[in-house]
Amino acid sequence: ADSRGELAWLLNRQNEYEEAAQRFREALAINRKLFGNEHADVAGALVGLAYCLRAQRKYDEAEKLFRENLAIRRKLFGDESQEVAGALRNLTRYSLLPQGKHDEARAIYSQLIELNPADSSFRQRRGALFAEQAQWENAASDFAKAAELKPEDIRPWHLAALAHVAAGEREGYRETCAAILQQFAETQDANSAHFASWSCVLAADALDGFSLSVALAQRALETNPNEVAHLQTLGAVLCRAGRFEEALARLNEANALLTNPSYTTNTSPAYTWFFLAMTHHRLGADDEAQQWYEKAAAWTDDILGPTNEDSTAKSSVPWNRRLTLELLRAETGELLGGADAETQPLETEGH
Repeated sequence: ADSRGELAWLLNRQNEYEEAAQRFREALAINRKLFGNEHADVAGALVGLAYCLRAQRKYDEAEKLFRENLAIRRKLFGDESQEVAGALRNLTRYSLLPQGKHDEARAIYSQLIELNPADSSFRQRRGALFAEQAQWENAASDFAKAAELKPEDIRPWHLAALAHVAAGEREGYRETCAAILQQFAETQDANSAHFASWSCVLAADALDGFSLSVALAQRALETNPNEVAHLQTLGAVLCRAGRFEEALARLNEANALLTNPSYTTNTSPAYTWFFLAMTHHRLGADDEAQQWYEKAAAWTDDILGPTNEDSTAKSSVPWNRRLTLELLRAETGELLGGADAETQPLETEGH
């Protein structure tokens, strides 16, 4: 069984999932015969086979195996063991979430938080599930706690800020932005500097003064002057600071890179275009503002589907990107005077 199991894991790492699954089945059968159904080696083979099935999108079959693995580890090690925590993590991440079983996944993350109260990752994952269901206040609370547990990680800070905006919690958002700038004021990490600054442009009036946020955006840009996300963030924060001519120059630089067919980026081009629309409007160029808004809104519709439509396209876009696009679309539309009920993005059910 050992040699079959080792070969199976090797095949799995090489993405040879069908052959790996067969080897895991052989190892599982031998282990059951040698040790019975409640043995750690049986559990290990179950997990390996479940990984292979999950990779082939056979989530129902994988779920049964993950659950059997969990039951074995509970009996062998006890409910409060790290072995059980690992089995719960596997069941949730690799089976429940891909199937959209968010309620059970959230309940499991609550168990994992109790078992590992100092682990920020479980707070982040439960917060993301709250966010997927538009339970923004709960999401903000979990992200804030994750940031408290791991303050050097910019991600939970940023997600907490985003959730506060979605919840309509203006003071919570402003307080989070102030805390972000205090935490990351001296950071030399480009990603942290970038997201610290970007977190402060998600809504208007995030700060009383934007000098530190501008400095962080400039620091990020210095590491890579041709990175669209960094140019876009600097342009956005200059716009929020009322430095519209400077903002326009940076946003135009970002857009020039976006029009280069050889350039690739992980950020959304619509972020640049929405801020171009707002900046042109503030400079009194309403025709240009409207053109940029329509371009950004059309791109957003292509990615998310029409507003308020239950589109399957939305599910393939991470919740934080969906929300950021919807927030910027709503704000820009309202600023330009073209917003109506259909452009308002936020759902309040589940608060």
